[in-house]
Amino acid sequence: MTFNLDNTSSFASASSDGTVKIRSVDSDDGKIITLDGLCVDYFIRRDRQHLITGTKDGTAQIWNLEMEAGCVERLEGHRGRITIVHLHPELPLLITCSLDGTVSLWNSTTYKIENIIAFNLGAVCAFGYVKASRRMVVGCHNGIATVEIPSS
Repeated sequence: MTFNLDNTSSFASASSDGTVKIRSVDSDDGKIITLDGLCVDYFIRRDRQHLITGTKDGTAQIWNLEMEAGCVERLEGHRGRITIVHLHPELPLLITCSLDGTVSLWNSTTYKIENIIAFNLGAVCAFGYVKASRRMVVGCHNGIATVEIPSS
């Protein structure tokens, strides 16, 4: 679950059934928007709010929330279900993690792949950052790894 960057009274949550729902904390009866995805994060691109969702088919989907255009981009490259999607808090990167044991780094402006990091430690199930550095900690089914995020 993640709260909306522009409006903290709304949030997006992902379910194991493959749906992402956007809801309001102010009302149970409010508008519910349902999208495809197992994980979700908000981000801003070109002054417009977007969502990134990770799917069962190994793609990440970009949704423009300010236009009714639906999915505006698909990030392809993982061989397994995506377990985590996230906007890096300091770098212009979207990060996707997968059951295939890899972490992919995508440019958050162009959506081009910048790097794929394989850990050989099984499925990626958690990650975090060391603040004010390019260091990332990745939790996998068979261990933990730390890695420096490569410069592009």
